Amino acid sequence: MRGSLAVICVLLLFYGASISNAVIELEDSGTYGALGAFFQSTSGSSWTKNDNWTNSSASYCSYYGLTCQCLNLTVPVNATYCTRYVTHMNLTDNNLSGEISPYLGFITSLGVVDLSFNRLSGSVNLFNTGLPYLAILKLDHNLFSGGSVTLNTLTSLQVLTLNDNAFTNGLGGFVGLNILALLDLTNNYFTGKIPLEFGKFNLIQALKLGNNTMTGPIPPSFSDPETFPFIQALELYGNHFVGNLNVNGMGGTLLLLNVSNNNFYGDLKGISNLTNVQAIDMSLNAFDGTLHPLLGLKNVLQIILGHNSLTGEILKEIATSLPQLGWLDVQVNLLSGPLYQEIVSMPYLGYFNFASNSIQGSMPSLDQSQIVYLQGNFNLLNGTLPDGLFSSRVQYLLLFGNRFEGSIPRTIGQAKSLPV
Repeated sequence: MRGSLAVICVLLLFYGASISNAVIELEDSGTYGALGAFFQSTSGSSWTKNDNWTNSSASYCSYYGLTCQCLNLTVPVNATYCTRYVTHMNLTDNNLSGEISPYLGFITSLGVVDLSFNRLSGSVNLFNTGLPYLAILKLDHNLFSGGSVTLNTLTSLQVLTLNDNAFTNGLGGFVGLNILALLDLTNNYFTGKIPLEFGKFNLIQALKLGNNTMTGPIPPSFSDPETFPFIQALELYGNHFVGNLNVNGMGGTLLLLNVSNNNFYGDLKGISNLTNVQAIDMSLNAFDGTLHPLLGLKNVLQIILGHNSLTGEILKEIATSLPQLGWLDVQVNLLSGPLYQEIVSMPYLGYFNFASNSIQGSMPSLDQSQIVYLQGNFNLLNGTLPDGLFSSRVQYLLLFGNRFEGSIPRTIGQAKSLPV
């Protein structure tokens, strides 16, 4: 029979030891009620797995998805007592539906809650009732919607994923979560500006705000090297952010920058110090100026700058300054000048798209190129097509809308990978 301190097992520390060496493990009766309410409110009978959740004689520590730890040790004369508390709940992708019972917030020992990839709805603010040990909260890929999210009392939180839901309103309810390492709010309907207080997220490693309806400029603190000393990923794509972009303060650690499909403008100087970045997507904005600031990105593998207003040449120096570059997309800009042989002969460049610019001059040979995808339609290239144009690696080639003359080289028959 369950009681507030019901003895569930006695473990002897050594074989044949006396009762004075025993560890007596107890349970908290209030946890049964909270878990029962959670089971009912989330349609527990329809879960994919619900082992022992309906077994009246089973310990809650044996319920599917729960992990316990023995805490609060006391040492009386004859034995050592501890209480087994639920510390982890992992019910990801388990067909949970409905709303989360507020009684779940009474299990204050929870350190990890993962309810992602289910069909849960309603409010998530029940977690804001005081869970002092909660470090990981994953509620992504559910049906939560509407209302302001307020979780700012969860000051132990290190990982928070609310992506792929339908949350609305601003981000004020996240202010104060200053030891977050990961905040993922992607694919919702959050609005308003990034709060200035986000500059206090000094331990953040990944800040993901993509595909929302947020507005305004980026806080000035984002350019300060002391603001985000550990950040590796910044994703702001698919919003309505405006203004100049300066994230040079993240230069020592940032690996991924995606700010595509916004209203940013100005030159590229605000990324010139990202010496460790590996992937940049700044497409579908209004950036201008030349490509010179890219020359400092010595470790970059992918650059996507299409659909902006960039000017000048596709610099020859890119070939020597960015030796690992494998993907270069500068389509639909205002670029001009020649197409250098050094660019198309870069040792790792497999994707190159410079369509819809004003690139002029002759088309260089691809016989020493590693390019698989080449798109250069709607430019001002002229002259005859070179015999070495059809590299055996080319699988996709678009050059229409230029000013070529003469016949197609017979070497097109050597392009065995080029689909007909």
